[in-house]
Amino acid sequence: MKRSLLLLSLFVVAFGMTGCVKARMETTINADGSGTFSMNASVTESVAEALKEMEEIGGMDGMDAPSMDIKKDELEAACKKHDVTIKKFEESQPGGAQMIDMILEFKTLEGLSAVLDATMDNEGGMKLFKTTDGNYVLRGSKDMGGEDSDEDMASDDDSDDDSDSPDEMDPAKMGKAMEIMGKLMSSMQELDVAMRITVPSDIIESNAPKTDGRTSIWEINSDNMMTAGESMGEPEIVFSGKGIKIDAPADEN
Repeated sequence: MKRSLLLLSLFVVAFGMTGCVKARMETTINADGSGTFSMNASVTESVAEALKEMEEIGGMDGMDAPSMDIKKDELEAACKKHDVTIKKFEESQPGGAQMIDMILEFKTLEGLSAVLDATMDNEGGMKLFKTTDGNYVLRGSKDMGGEDSDEDMASDDDSDDDSDSPDEMDPAKMGKAMEIMGKLMSSMQELDVAMRITVPSDIIESNAPKTDGRTSIWEINSDNMMTAGESMGEPEIVFSGKGIKIDAPADEN
């Protein structure tokens, strides 16, 4: 099942219930619409092992087994197709932990979104529109919290017709899944996720919980995990069009 992950929620959806991930994601947009995207993420050895066990049993009912697996060959192919350049891509497993560190340069947000969709199930991504007053609005195409549209839910319902209902699930599998979830929940204090989006001119309006100059900031950690969902709706940043020349469709909202 594909969810609308939109950068930060890639990890919130995949690991938000477990609180076992550290990630930093930054997107910087230039005045011509090009920019850079960076991501540094890691999970501990115990969490990596638990996630592998969850993947082996096929996840829990209604929840896919999350994974940090980004295949470099698929990333390279997607980047080549959408005019995105890989400036850095490193994977490591120090002490059994899983770590990813990458930097991408993009010509357009649409290109970046297409790459993330192809490699990390970041369905929808971000798009830029030009407002009637000459400013710009950056908008996520779907909810950051990963809620599916009616069409997506209907599709998922159809695809689940042949799967076991909770009452029919193998008790041994359910027991194992609950055991793994217990291990993950014990690492709740490790949750530390942040996304930063920097636009090329003054911010007029942003629905991010925090702003710093031209940067909108979303953060989820062990302290605000239970309440952060309230601020994780569809991201939207309106910024000045002064000195900006980005080819973008008109905003119809």
